Amino acid sequence: MFKRKLLVMLSLIGCLSINTAFAAHAAPEKCPNLSYNSSWTRTMNVDGLGLFVVQQSAAYDTSEQWTTGIGPINASTQDEAFQEATRLAADLTLMDGPTEETEDGNTMWMCLYYSSSQNVAGIAMTPPQTIPDKLMNFARKYRH
Repeated sequence: MFKRKLLVMLSLIGCLSINTAFAAHAAPEKCPNLSYNSSWTRTMNVDGLGLFVVQQSAAYDTSEQWTTGIGPINASTQDEAFQEATRLAADLTLMDGPTEETEDGNTMWMCLYYSSSQNVAGIAMTPPQTIPDKLMNFARKYRH
């Protein structure tokens, strides 16, 4: 139940964060291996779900640039969250993707990941996305 809610939440976050500057985008060959990330750039505290760690743009093991997120992370500081996200990323398994998502004529590709042993989920989106501040309000509204 938790995993399903979390993955639905991450999918909706991805749809909300589409940047209108992007039009059609070619399908990626594969989803990135998130264990290649060791340079997370931002943390976000999502009410009801916890702390999420975000990488705004990285290629990983693909030719595309991706925005990625992982969470919830149990950490007291941002540095601790980045270290924990790097550790947890190695345990993520690809669940779905790359899946095409279109909103307002803009196309993006999304990959969803989960970790059955850690109750953690991840998401990757290409082209790289900006995570809007309205995400917090959306998370509060749909956390149940």
